[in-house]
Amino acid sequence: MTSKRKNILVLGAGRVSLTLLEHLYGLGHRLTVADADLEQAQQRLAQLGGEGEAVQILLTATTTPASLAPFLHEADLVVNLLPPQFDELVIQACIEGGVSVVSASYVTPEIQAMEPAMVEAGIIYLAEMGLDPGIDHLLAVKMITATHVAGGQIDKFASYCGGLPAPEAADNPLQYKFTWSPRGVVQATCRPARYRQEGVDTEFEAEVLYGKPPTITLAGYDIPFEIYPNRDSVPYIQRYDVPEVKHFIRGTLRYDGWGSLWNGLRQLGWLDKTMQVDKLPTTAVEIGAVLDRPTSDPLVQGLAWIFADVVLPESQVIAPVDLLTDILPQKEALNFRSGEEDVVVMLNELIYHMPASGEAYRWTITMDARGVPNGGNSAMAQTTGYTAAIGAELLAEGVINGRGIVVPTSLALADLVLPKLAEKGITFNETKELIKE
Repeated sequence: MTSKRKNILVLGAGRVSLTLLEHLYGLGHRLTVADADLEQAQQRLAQLGGEGEAVQILLTATTTPASLAPFLHEADLVVNLLPPQFDELVIQACIEGGVSVVSASYVTPEIQAMEPAMVEAGIIYLAEMGLDPGIDHLLAVKMITATHVAGGQIDKFASYCGGLPAPEAADNPLQYKFTWSPRGVVQATCRPARYRQEGVDTEFEAEVLYGKPPTITLAGYDIPFEIYPNRDSVPYIQRYDVPEVKHFIRGTLRYDGWGSLWNGLRQLGWLDKTMQVDKLPTTAVEIGAVLDRPTSDPLVQGLAWIFADVVLPESQVIAPVDLLTDILPQKEALNFRSGEEDVVVMLNELIYHMPASGEAYRWTITMDARGVPNGGNSAMAQTTGYTAAIGAELLAEGVINGRGIVVPTSLALADLVLPKLAEKGITFNETKELIKE
C-alpha cells in the first residue's frame, strides 16, 4: 500500500479501466470513477468490492472546461481514459484546476501547444502511457540506449503492435473484434502516415497504405500480419535520439486481408467524412457493381457481410464514416463472445552495426499477451490499463516530478515501469543475432 492515499479521478469506465482501477485500489488510493454510463461506473467499483464513488459525466462538443471543475474539486490526480476527442477539454480543465493528469493518448500538435499553460499551472501531463503508445516507447529507449552505450550505430528501427482476437476467435471477414473504441479503429484507417525509408521522410495517404501493405510472420501464428504505418513516426527519431537511423517506422499489425476490406469501404464511399447521400452500396449486388467484381467475389461477400442484418436509417444525415462507426458495433461477430480470447502482439526490431569491427546485428524484443476468457481481463486491458496505472502510481508518489508534458521515452522511466509490468505478468522475449561479420 502507498505511503499516502490520494484522491484519484478516473474519467472513463470502458474496456481497459478495470485493470487500472484494480492496481490503484490495491495501493490504497481513493477512487472516483466518472462515465456517461453511471451503471457501468458503478459496476466497475462493485468489481473492486464497492469502495469509491461513481458519478455520471456527460461530455459533448459544447462542454466547457469550467463544467468539469466540480469533478476535479477534490482530485489530487486525474487519469483520462476518455476517447481522444475529449483530451484537450480534460487537459484545459486540469490546467485550470491545477491537477496533473495521466493519459494513454498521443500528444497532438494541439496538446503540445498547451504545454506552456501546463508549466504555468504547475501540472504534469503524463501522456502516451499505455500499450502503443507506451510500452513500445519503453522497449525502444531500452534498446537504443544500450546500443549507443556499446558504441553501435543504428541503421533501422521498427516497432509494430496489434490488438486482435486470438486466431481461433478471428471468425469474421475482418478477422477483428473490438478491444478498444470502435471510433478509434475506424479513424485509424483514414489517417495518412509518415515514416523514414532509406533516409527519406515520406508521407503516404491512407488509400496508398491500405493498397498493398507489407506483411510479416510471427512465431506461434500461422496467418501473416499486415503492417500499417502509424501516424507520424518521424518526430520519434528525435525523441528516441537516433539521428543516424536510415529506416524508422512505428506501425500497427492486423491479420492478412484487413487492408483490402478497408480499401473496399473507401471505394464505396463509406470512409468519406463530408459526403451525405441517401443511399450507399450495402448489398453484394450493389457492391459488386461499384467495384466491378462478381457477387461471389470474397471481397464483395466480406463487404456485404458488414451491412447484413444491420439497421440503417432511411435517410443518411451524417457523414458515411460516422454512420459506419455506429454500424460496426452492431455486428455481434465483431464483439467477443464468452470463452473467446484477445491477443496483443508487439515486435520491436533494431538493426545496428559496430563501426569498430564492422559487425552488424539484429535485435528483437517481442510480446505475445493473451486475455483471460469468461470475464477475465483482456490482453488489451492488461497492457494498456496496467501501464497507465503504473504511471499514475509514480505520479501520485512524486517519483515523476517537474512540469509540462512527460512521455515515457527516457531510460529512467523504462527502468521503473518495465519491472512493474513484469510483476503483472507482462513479459517479453529477446533475441539477438549476428547478421554480418
